Amino acid sequence: MHIHEYIFAALVVIAILLASNLMLTMTTEPLKVASEREGLKRIAQSIMTQILLNPGDPVDWGSNTTIGENNLGSFGLAYQSRTVREAYVLDADKILRLKNGANLNPFYISPQKVSELLGLNTREYGFTIEILPQFNITVEEISGGCRVSVKSVDGINPIQYADVTAKMYYLSGGQIYEGSLVNGVTGPDGACTIEFGEAPGAPAVVIFVVDYRGIRVPKVFVPSGSEESVQWALLVGRKLSLSVFSSVIYEVIAPIMDGECEILEVSSGWGVGEDGFAYVEYVEPGTIVALAAAGSDLIIAQRFMDLVEYGTVSLRSPSLPLGFMLEKMVSVEGFSYIVRLYVWRLVW
Repeated sequence: MHIHEYIFAALVVIAILLASNLMLTMTTEPLKVASEREGLKRIAQSIMTQILLNPGDPVDWGSNTTIGENNLGSFGLAYQSRTVREAYVLDADKILRLKNGANLNPFYISPQKVSELLGLNTREYGFTIEILPQFNITVEEISGGCRVSVKSVDGINPIQYADVTAKMYYLSGGQIYEGSLVNGVTGPDGACTIEFGEAPGAPAVVIFVVDYRGIRVPKVFVPSGSEESVQWALLVGRKLSLSVFSSVIYEVIAPIMDGECEILEVSSGWGVGEDGFAYVEYVEPGTIVALAAAGSDLIIAQRFMDLVEYGTVSLRSPSLPLGFMLEKMVSVEGFSYIVRLYVWRLVW
């Protein structure tokens, strides 16, 4: 054989080896990804069960704000009363302790501690809990009222024939007043118009409740011009997340009476504890917000959930790691929400 034949044979062998290595890589990489996803699925299923069906330890860690994260023996969001525990009914107080907008929640539980309680190795795995209303509700101000649009949770499909109930509350002369109850029904485009008449010209808030075939979702809307005179807070257990001195605190609820949705306010006694936080004597079941006056400002202490994103990995990250997501419909204070759990593989 001539030397060029040996060189050619060597090149052929090298090409075969490179092709074999490439084929092996192309085959093993998808298998590795599939295997990792299957592992993430098993972990996610276990954690989802833990979160939705376990109340945590102590069981009252949501409403008892003296229980800090270092006192938790296990983590779970399930609601448990003294008499009964229903599946997929979550505790509003526990969820509120996961919200920390603008770092203003003194009762916040850190996701790093929860990750530890869930048994996740924080160097290898991350998690994200997303809780959002069953319907995507948007409110647009128009002359004399609001246009309310109700769509599916992804914001794509309009919800037709949904009942919309609304009431405005406003602050005047240091007192909180209520407007009339207004009703509407969404059309084929999933929207309807709610008319309140002339604006009160004072700090105001509008409480909406959407009901579609028994699926109920609240929405709280602050009209333009009121934002600077509104202070937001949380009502966790019986405590407000700030200190406020007010002549009265109203808890806004939305019971079903004679088959129709009502929006009512219940006055509650209040005080200021030794820790400096205002507290109410009793929280009505199904409270959407608590309203109080602080001088010329309207205090809105929320118990409803508009959107909760909580965890060690942000969904807004420009580059998300390999993950697996589970989704479940739940009930919180009689309202319908979607819980999404993401488990992420941080390192391979």
